[in-house]
Amino acid sequence: MLCYDDIKTNTQTPAVALCSGCGAGICAAHAHECASPTVVSNAVGAPTVRPDGRTLHCTTCHRAAPCGR
Repeated sequence: MLCYDDIKTNTQTPAVALCSGCGAGICAAHAHECASPTVVSNAVGAPTVRPDGRTLHCTTCHRAAPCGR
């Protein structure tokens, strides 16, 4: 799979991840990493907060909502 953002400029760079927003293949240069907190409800209703996970976004999705903003 190739980086979608690079294909638009006639460059062929292997994708290293998929954008969690739109699903496009992205290379390391176009990947934007954001921390995403994980909250899980247990049976009694008290939420458990786990360590932050990460999401990767392409440039377009990152511009639309930079790290969940």
